[in-house]
Parts: sequence; C-alpha cells; structure tokens
Amino acid sequence: MMAGDSRTQGGLRISPQQTGTRTTYIIVLCVVLLLCFLLNSLITDAPIRSDARQNLQSAYNIQQWGVFSRSTFLERPSPDNYREPLPPAITAAFIFLLGEKACVDGDCREHGFNIRTIKKINILWACIVLCASALLAYRITLSRFWTVAVVILIYFSFLRNPAYIDSLYTEIPAAAGMLLSALCLMTWLRAPKPLTSFLAGIILGCLVLTKAIFFYVLFPLLVVAAVFVVSRRRRTSLGHHVKCLLMVCIGVLITIGPWLVRNTAHFGSAQIASRGGLALYTRALINQMDPYEYLAAFHYWGPGAYRRLVYKTALDIDDRDYERGGRAVRLNDSDSSSFFQDDVAAQKEGRPEDAVSFYGIARAQRVKAAMEMRNAGHRHAAHAADTYLRSQALRMIVKHPLRHLSATVPLAWRGMWCFYGAGVLTILGAVAYGSFLFVCLYGVVRKRWDIVALIAVPFLLLLCNAFLSNNLPRFNAPAIPFMVMSMAFALQLMAQWLGSRFKMRGNNSAG
Repeated sequence: MMAGDSRTQGGLRISPQQTGTRTTYIIVLCVVLLLCFLLNSLITDAPIRSDARQNLQSAYNIQQWGVFSRSTFLERPSPDNYREPLPPAITAAFIFLLGEKACVDGDCREHGFNIRTIKKINILWACIVLCASALLAYRITLSRFWTVAVVILIYFSFLRNPAYIDSLYTEIPAAAGMLLSALCLMTWLRAPKPLTSFLAGIILGCLVLTKAIFFYVLFPLLVVAAVFVVSRRRRTSLGHHVKCLLMVCIGVLITIGPWLVRNTAHFGSAQIASRGGLALYTRALINQMDPYEYLAAFHYWGPGAYRRLVYKTALDIDDRDYERGGRAVRLNDSDSSSFFQDDVAAQKEGRPEDAVSFYGIARAQRVKAAMEMRNAGHRHAAHAADTYLRSQALRMIVKHPLRHLSATVPLAWRGMWCFYGAGVLTILGAVAYGSFLFVCLYGVVRKRWDIVALIAVPFLLLLCNAFLSNNLPRFNAPAIPFMVMSMAFALQLMAQWLGSRFKMRGNNSAG
C-alpha cells in the first residue's frame, strides 16, 4: 500500500478524501460556532415591535393557554390565524423551557417579557442556517475554501441584520426551513426512498407553516418533481418513483392538514394565514401605476447606489414627487413621510379614500371591509374581510393581466436588494442575485438535478413574491443563503473555465 493512498484507523481503511472531508467539517463547525457566538453578542434588550411582536404574543398564548392568538394578555384569547404557526410554536416551547426566566420578575402579564433571553431562540435558527448552508455549499463546490466563504458571507449579508437576529421576524426560520428542504430534496433526488420522500414532505409542510407564501410554491414544486420522475422513468423503477412522490405529498398533508382543519373549523376557510387577501390587494393596487410612477418605482425601490448613478439623468426622480401632491406619492409607504400619520388615521378609521399610499389605501380598505362584515353579522369579520379583499384583487388582476405582468418587473427589482449593508454589500447582493439566475439556467440546461433541487424552492419564492405581493426586500431575505451559494458556484465555474483556457493556451504554445 502506497503511503499517500490510505491509512488505517480502528481497523478501517480511510482514504485521504475522507480525511479531507472530515477536516473540512471540523473547520466549518468551528467557524459556525464562532459566528453563533458573534450573533449572540448582537442580541439586545431592544423591544420587539410590529409583526414580530405578534409572533411573541402568539408564542406566549400558546404556552400559557394552548391557544394560537395574537391577542394581548386576555384570560381566554380567541383563536386566530393571522400569522403562521410554526415559529411561534417553537418560541412557545422555548418559553416553556425558560420557565420564569422568560418573564420579568416571573410575570409577563404585569412586568413584560425578558426580551433578550427570548430572542436567543434566533441563535438556534441561525445555527441551522449556517450548518445547512455549509453542507449544501460543500455538496455543490466540493471546496473547503468556498464552503467557509459561503458561511461567512451569509453571516455578513443576512444573519447579523438586527431586524432579524435582534427581533422575532420569521426570515431566519424561513431560511432554515428552505435550506433543510433543499437538503432533503437533493437527498431524495439522488436516491429516492419512501422514508426520505416522507421526510422531504414533512420539511416542506413545516416551511408552509413558517411562511404562508410557500403554500403557493408547493404545487409548481410538485410539478417539477413529477417532471423529474418522468425523465428518469424506467420499466422497473417508475412505480417506485411515483410511490416516493406520493410519500412527499403525504408528508406535506400530515404536516399542514391539522392546521387547515383547525382554520376550517374556526373560520370556515382552509387557509394558512389570513393576510393573503391584504397582500394580493396591495399588489393589485400597485398594478395601477401610471407611466411616471412606473419609472419612479425603480428609483424609489432601488438602492442608494442606483440613485447616485442616475442622479440628474432622465431616470432621476425629485424627492418632492414622493410627498403629498407629488406624481409618485402613492409609492411612498415610509413612516418618515409627511403624510404618514394621516395614512395611519385613515387606516384605523377605514377611510381608503383619504389614504395616500398604495399600502395605506389597502390597509384602510381592509378595515372598512371588516367593519362592513361586522355590521352584516359575520362571526369572523377580519377573516371575511380578507377573503373579500382576495376576491376583489383577483378580479382587478384578471381584468388587467398585462398591467400585472408589467408591474412584476419593478417589484422583482424591489425585492432584489435584500442584502444587509451598503456599499460593497450592495454590489455583492446584485452579483449574487445575478449568479442565482445564472445557476437556475445552468441547472436546467445541463440537467444538473442536484442544482435544480437546490434552487427550486428559493426560485419559486422569488417568483411568487414578485407576482403575488408588494415584495418588500425582507420577503426575499430567506433566499440570501442560496444567492451566496450560487455566487460561489458561479465563481468556481468561472475559475475552472479560465484555468482550462490558460492550460490550452499553454499547451498550444508548447506545441
């Protein structure tokens, strides 16, 4: 046996490749632990507000009353389905484990939550994101350097964002679910087995219970899986592949089924969350942009670097156009606008005709619809109002489908700028986004099913966000790890291509 071929450990022969892989895992694990330590230092006592506060209150009500509700400290809160259930359920389990430490002086109702301690649940989610990203990056690059680089870049461009790590938004849990789904799908495609198929379905179901938008991702994803099954059909294995695909569906149904049954029983509608109507209605209003607003959308939703680039050109928009009386005022949903408080008042009182921004008009219309439903005697007025908004939005979209398709372009542009940080990280985000689109095309053209399995879920997420919502940048943040991995893979391909070109030139010169 040659010295460089293998070595023996415990009676087993270990190849240098296995040793290198083990070393890579050890190095990456040390990097992950260091990054988690740094993330822990970023968690503060800052209060949890807005949507994240609803997630916290829902977690408390689950732990205290066994009821999923965002109601604030009621003796018996009424159940709702305003938010997705899985992240609050995990946080509720964490609060249970913390015991009295979860509340200030042991009483959340009177003294409030121990915010900093509860937010440490994000370290668990971040650890899953980093570990799963490392496994996926190593699978597609087989490179220790690129794997470590991917993990570090995910920390800088995503996880260290205070809006996510120092709050209870669901972007980090969603990223964790997407990465685990990709791991399961890659394993399933490599060696389809009923058990791995069932597990993939369970993870996909959990992803739906984390972000309701994935409910719309499931059908096209299963269609892609079916195409894969057909493409690999063999007389002896087609039935096996079909069985595995059915196991995926069963896993999804077992996971989301109880939640859908619960919502049907309470609200008469099988929905994951009752905000879909508002999101779609806001999207339908944005479709009404005139040509000037359409141009302004790229400016208003673009990064600072873009605004500086187009300064004093035909693409530049005066900031006054985003204020009351301006030609692009409906785009302005900032809380620093001069009319923000007026929009808030119009929303609370259900006066959409007095709201200014698309966002304010949509929310005011929801309140107005809820008031009308309540006056009409509906038991669940808020849920009925959301259903009404959904039907109205669909009617508006079907009436003007070309407007909807056209508005998808600036909205995709809006969601593109989801990387945390400015300057170099803005440029890095643009490169990563472009790399992701390239890798999507590469995987399909080259029939690299492992790449297709990697990018399927994040690609459908980006598509659905741009097509069905107002696509705030944070909506696409869970896809950042996949963009970073795509950039690493694309750079590796470029380096290999350049290396082969130089080698060919060298051989030709020598010849």
